[in-house]
Amino acid sequence: MAVLKLNNIAIICFMIAVNSIRGEFPQPFPVVNPNPALFVDFGPHVDQQIPISDDGSTGLFTISTEFPFFDNLYDSLFVSVNGAIGPREIGTYTLKPFPLHNGVEMIAPFWADVDLRTNGGRIYYREAIADTEADEDCQRRATIDVKDAFPTLTDYAAKWCFVVTWYRVTFYGVKSTPPPENTFQVLLSTDGKRSFVSFIYGDITWTTGRASDGNEMTGLGGKPAQVGFNAGDGINHFSIPGSYTDDIVNIEKTSNVGTPGKWVFRVDNSDIQDPTCSSNVDRIITEGPRFSSFLGGKEITISGPCLDYHDQIICDFGGKKVQGKLGNKHSAKCVAPFRGELGNVELKISLDDGITTPGLLASYSHIHIQIIWTRELSEPL
Repeated sequence: MAVLKLNNIAIICFMIAVNSIRGEFPQPFPVVNPNPALFVDFGPHVDQQIPISDDGSTGLFTISTEFPFFDNLYDSLFVSVNGAIGPREIGTYTLKPFPLHNGVEMIAPFWADVDLRTNGGRIYYREAIADTEADEDCQRRATIDVKDAFPTLTDYAAKWCFVVTWYRVTFYGVKSTPPPENTFQVLLSTDGKRSFVSFIYGDITWTTGRASDGNEMTGLGGKPAQVGFNAGDGINHFSIPGSYTDDIVNIEKTSNVGTPGKWVFRVDNSDIQDPTCSSNVDRIITEGPRFSSFLGGKEITISGPCLDYHDQIICDFGGKKVQGKLGNKHSAKCVAPFRGELGNVELKISLDDGITTPGLLASYSHIHIQIIWTRELSEPL
């Protein structure tokens, strides 16, 4: 009996030791969308979940539509626990500044040392192909993001999107209780030719894991998170301002589309397109369409200069001035007037009712584009 009791005690002690080493993972936090106006719907009711791990991933996920990225087409993705997506496994976490080489293509909403084993934070993901109401909403929101950020792309309609949400995740090596937490989301979309990425941020309270020399109590300092895009060729890349610096903790308060916590980019070409407006009058502005009937009436959209509701927008079509109107923070609209003749005309824009003199912000001599007057309203260039 004594031997049996000792054996039972040994078994119990062994089980306790194994459980102590293995650990029981905390239960997931109940999902509450932190900002439904920003975040696409997410959680276990609509998404799959990445297995709890440190430095893990979804494994290879074959997508139903090829996604254009840095002039390449990809038909599969890996979602890394560590705040990044790529066509190849990103591997264990070792933060380095962009550009990276050796084929490390990456979309990085917040590339940092995430550890799902520590708290109830989870990562949710799904491919949205319009099978459900949530999928349709994902595509609708992606389309709105693109049209708001790039107002000349009036024909864009997302046919596919992929959404990943890092919900209340903390960092590797955290010692504080409760630990700092981050919530952020990435939304990929394409119409089959053009592709776009939205980065969306809730509360961001830490930037760095302990292995990257971050403070084990706060998750700050050391080598902070990288945010942006990497082509994997050691050359082509794009980093959001503040990326890989302590300032990245404030990314939820910043934006390139006028909405704090949201960043939108076009990513199908080798040059990542950022819709950020500019006060630089030498910046080439975009507009469309670039034709109008000589009878007038065509609405022309202009983007590039920073705009707000105080601006008094005047469009000068070869000496004929018309009042413009604000589209949003990134675009203005002007209706082409009657011209009565064919050929090219220079369109100049003023943001202060035509007062600004040449050489200063929004002067007629700096912000200008060429419009071709045609016989027919629908005649292309």
